[in-house]
Amino acid sequence: MKRPLKALLVLAAVQWCFGSAVRAQSGNARLARSGEIKGIVRLPGGSPAPRGMMVTLEVDPVGYVAQSQTDSQGKFSFFGVNSPGTYVVKVRQMGYRDAAQRVDLTVTPNGYVVFDLIPSHSNPVFTITGTVHASVLSAPDGAARELEKGQKLLLEEKQPEKSLRHFQKAVEMYPAFSYAYFLMGTAYLDLQKFAEGQAALEKAVYLDEKLAAAHLALGKSLTMQGRHAEAEGPLRRVLEMSPDAPQGNFELANVYWALGRWQDAEPLVRKALEKEPGMAEGHVLLGNILLRKRDAQGALAEFREYLRKEPKGRLAARATEMVAKIENALAAPR
Repeated sequence: MKRPLKALLVLAAVQWCFGSAVRAQSGNARLARSGEIKGIVRLPGGSPAPRGMMVTLEVDPVGYVAQSQTDSQGKFSFFGVNSPGTYVVKVRQMGYRDAAQRVDLTVTPNGYVVFDLIPSHSNPVFTITGTVHASVLSAPDGAARELEKGQKLLLEEKQPEKSLRHFQKAVEMYPAFSYAYFLMGTAYLDLQKFAEGQAALEKAVYLDEKLAAAHLALGKSLTMQGRHAEAEGPLRRVLEMSPDAPQGNFELANVYWALGRWQDAEPLVRKALEKEPGMAEGHVLLGNILLRKRDAQGALAEFREYLRKEPKGRLAARATEMVAKIENALAAPR
């Protein structure tokens, strides 16, 4: 499809100003001349993002101009930005909401932005860590490109079946690509293909036993099959590596609840809600636990909180029913 003449002219102007955009090395992307944009990426709680998180620079209507990576302190920079001009800095990281900030260099040649990442629960399997996995950084370019294509199909376009061929190509090119096996496993889980998903996730943790997200997904896959006793092991491994991980605490709490160990489940779900207050389904689980403890008032508050956060959520009918039953029980004469 041909581009409009205006877009082609703008593209030519940008290319003339910037020269060719080059991949960042040591956390810097160098453009042609003049201004500078710096910033920092922070994880929930305020800690700096780890080294290697990708940050891109865009300009309308062309789009991508250059990219940088965070350093060990979560900082990034773009030097030689042509000013005056208006740019968009974007951060996209699995497990977190996409973030973008506009930087206006029409008045000053320098800009500074701060990104405070917010976890995304559209697919909770991925909400475990803000790191860029080492296998991604060490993969050959061809394998990394296949991973990127598959990840976009899986996470953004919600097409897990189409994503699989890219993950399969990635591991063919780079057999040690543990992160590609992890994403392959989650794609299979989205398709309800549990045996294939479990095999891919087991391969991921075999290649890298410290890949917490793969342990989390493996535990999730086992719970989805009703194999709760088997799920405890990988989920406990998640918390050994990331004790405060909200999704890890929540999933293990669900396992203990299913196994009748509600006393063990309570502190885990409370920690999950403490670390991630937006985790609405945690309130339903905690409400059930409090009912088991005969704390009707506490349970009522939890079910109401779920409905406040997700009035049309998948557990809304169940929560509404429990609110009505508890209110009737409390109102009944004794």
